[in-house]
Amino acid sequence: MIIKLRNQLIAAIMAFVSIIMLVAFISIYMVSYIRIYNENMEKVNSEETVEITSDGQMIWDGQVIEDAFVISRISPALGVYFNLIADASGNLLYIDSVLDLSKEDYALAATIAMKNPDGGIAELWGRKWQYTTYLGVYQLDDSNSAQSDGLTFIRFLDITDSYKTLETLLFTLIGLYFVLMIVFFILAWYFANRSVRPMAEAWESQRQFIADASHELKTPISTLNANLDILYASQEDTIKEQVKWLDNSKKVLSRMTALIQSMLELAKVDESSDTQNIEEVLINQLLDEAADSYAPLAAKKNIAIVEDIDFNIHIFSNYNMIQQAVEILMDNAVKYTNENGEIQISAYVEKNDAVIKVQNTGDGIPPADIDKIFDRFYRGDKARVYKNGNYGLGLSIAKSVVQKLGGEISAESNSERTVFTMKIPNNKKSYHS
Repeated sequence: MIIKLRNQLIAAIMAFVSIIMLVAFISIYMVSYIRIYNENMEKVNSEETVEITSDGQMIWDGQVIEDAFVISRISPALGVYFNLIADASGNLLYIDSVLDLSKEDYALAATIAMKNPDGGIAELWGRKWQYTTYLGVYQLDDSNSAQSDGLTFIRFLDITDSYKTLETLLFTLIGLYFVLMIVFFILAWYFANRSVRPMAEAWESQRQFIADASHELKTPISTLNANLDILYASQEDTIKEQVKWLDNSKKVLSRMTALIQSMLELAKVDESSDTQNIEEVLINQLLDEAADSYAPLAAKKNIAIVEDIDFNIHIFSNYNMIQQAVEILMDNAVKYTNENGEIQISAYVEKNDAVIKVQNTGDGIPPADIDKIFDRFYRGDKARVYKNGNYGLGLSIAKSVVQKLGGEISAESNSERTVFTMKIPNNKKSYHS
């Protein structure tokens, strides 16, 4: 399900990015195309005037032409082009060009243009040409009326470079599109995985929690079934004779009760909004009470509880949640401290936050387990687990509680000593608000 969600997220991102880029690139290309097209149309339709005086002198666009059939004149602003004049029969009369082309080539161009009087694009001599035609008119100097003289004016404009520019732009945009799609796919893949990772971890944690809980309950239930089978098989015996199996069943039920209680407690912490109950917490008093509460259990193993607490530490936080976390650490310390060992409770202020440490002597936590001890149902030494009645949920609850308070919890250990450190932030602003 998580993979499907990730893939759907990537697909949505890529579809959105693809549409945006397509719209942007198509817009860029169309704007460039329209601009170049309009420039070419302006060039190809640029007007020039031919004047023929009464004495037979020809004046083309203000330039006097002396007895020349081919006019070698060009306007730099128009680019590469040539002008032709043909009569009504299509015979070429005049050529205005600086290109090194034969009269036959110009005649071919004129024929093409005369066949398509509306203009168009033709490929000639390995180049692309845009052409236009229009009928010539004449006006006598002493007359205000213009009349058609039967001539056709033709202009061919070389647009090869314009087309190459558009072609280069098109391939550049296509290449850029695919490159950016690859880049965005990598980014989408990275951020999609990053986004769904917390959900995947929560899903895996929940799945593992259910599997572990089922496993933990399976053993005591099997034991209870076995005890009941024995009792059913010995119905003629008295209760006194079967007390061993009854005691065993009671112990199993006690363990199941403790396990279920821990699971409910963990679920309660996960869903709790009790962090809003901010009050002034006297850390000294809280730790003194915790030490006093566990003193009888510690005395059974001849464990000394030593306090090293700075004077008058108080923060604004949730008293009950801090107390719960401290009691879990104290319970853990009493269980795993060696006979005649020592538990040390210390506290001090660091950057306005309260730091609480609970450390105990005894066999340390293996390095391979130190990063996993806060995982739910994780237990490194299973022999010690069943002996102490631990199901690997206590430290998970403590971690959830501390994180709910916005704090941090960590552990350090060597072969002789283990230290748990809690850092609880001072939520004084929340208290005043």
